[in-house]
Amino acid sequence: MKNTNNIFLGVILIALGGLALGLVNNWFSFDVSMRQIARFWPVLIILAGVAVMLDSRRSLMNSTSVLLVALAIPFGIYNCTSNTFKKVEDRLNEKGFDFDVDVDDNDNEFTYDEGSDSSSSANHQTYKVDKIAGVKSAELSIGGGAAQFLLEKADAGQLFAADTRLAGVSGFALREENSGTHQKVSFKMKGKNNIHLNDKGIDRKVILKLNTEPVWDIDMEIGAGDLKYDLTPYKVRKINLETGASNIDLKLGDLMNESTVKIESGVANIDIEVPEGVGCEIKMDGALNAKNFTGFTKIKSGLYRTEGFDSAAKKIYIDTDSGMSNFTVKRY
Repeated sequence: MKNTNNIFLGVILIALGGLALGLVNNWFSFDVSMRQIARFWPVLIILAGVAVMLDSRRSLMNSTSVLLVALAIPFGIYNCTSNTFKKVEDRLNEKGFDFDVDVDDNDNEFTYDEGSDSSSSANHQTYKVDKIAGVKSAELSIGGGAAQFLLEKADAGQLFAADTRLAGVSGFALREENSGTHQKVSFKMKGKNNIHLNDKGIDRKVILKLNTEPVWDIDMEIGAGDLKYDLTPYKVRKINLETGASNIDLKLGDLMNESTVKIESGVANIDIEVPEGVGCEIKMDGALNAKNFTGFTKIKSGLYRTEGFDSAAKKIYIDTDSGMSNFTVKRY
């Protein structure tokens, strides 16, 4: 029976190794997301039970069973987490919310109240930075806790403006620096990064307004939030996003010859739209992510490109590092 058990273990290792080798070297296409694979984690438990039956001692602590159970545990955790995340997101969306979760810096606080009205306690403030004459480039650095972030065009004489409705914090600190034809804006949230949801939606909203004339570099670091940016009217050279559990919705434009988008996130739902006429490359790092890259070709593990990328006059580079996220990139 010991020999039978060893053969059983050997067959499993050969199958797993052959599958991994084929995927890494693109010997075959296996277009199945990690979320779909994780649904079959109980199969590993069943195989572990078979290994126990084949073991001469009928012991669970044989090498084959231990290996299979060790593989089943992370897949099972991911499957349960993924399903729970999806159910919560669906429930909030059905009620008219935007999904948003955050962990307080000090208190680890998350609250959800049914029927409370957050609008009466929201702190409404406005901010603005005037545009200097002849400005050619601008840099925006944003730091914030949990909030819904939206984007609009600024007035002609303004480089940057913001309209915020916040509860639980004292607002943002706004700083600006000018150097020749370059302007730099820092917009950082003050206070705690906890969040309060009710049946009318999230009680933190930040509407950012940017001038469309300069070339923008945007750096955002938020604890968690709902971020929806239509960047098609803007000349965006670089975007860096660092988030916690978030919904990220970006629509990129074609006004630059080369644009770079870098996203580092925790559990997140990421949707990015790129123009049909622009070449796009995606680099994806991180474990247990579900992906949907329609119109892209897999070059190697973690690298995807649109057809004709090398010869494209304009290019967009997307680099992501996330864990247990749902990541979609589509053409428009």
